[in-house]
Amino acid sequence: MTAGGLGLLFPSCQEILPIQGYRSLHNLTKLSKLEVPRNIMDAILPIKDDDAAIQKFGISFAVNMCKELLNSGLVNGLHFYTLNREVATISILTELGMWCDDPLSLKTLPWKAPASHKRCAEDVRPIFWAQRPKSYIHRY
Repeated sequence: MTAGGLGLLFPSCQEILPIQGYRSLHNLTKLSKLEVPRNIMDAILPIKDDDAAIQKFGISFAVNMCKELLNSGLVNGLHFYTLNREVATISILTELGMWCDDPLSLKTLPWKAPASHKRCAEDVRPIFWAQRPKSYIHRY
């Protein structure tokens, strides 16, 4: 992306707020003075009294949106707003293959788990010898 036509390039990270309930969506749009797109409202209005159906719709919609964004190659990451309701976000990340149920299983590697979805299955990393002037053999 470029900044205001100045020719500055910076990475793009899309912000995702999963739909988790009709009342919370209504209150959020009222406070922010934003409008929900008509196609989303048309899908939600028939199920507005069923919180489980709304959450299921929100998760499905967000998963499809995230897949489209990630596959486009135009974004470098996703930023989720949970509003202290992480269940939907965990479900979305699980469906995208970006959530690990056992975080301790990732601790077996000698580095932090990567944030990039493209590297989440990584189990080998190269050693950058320029940053390690002595080999492992000479350290002992």
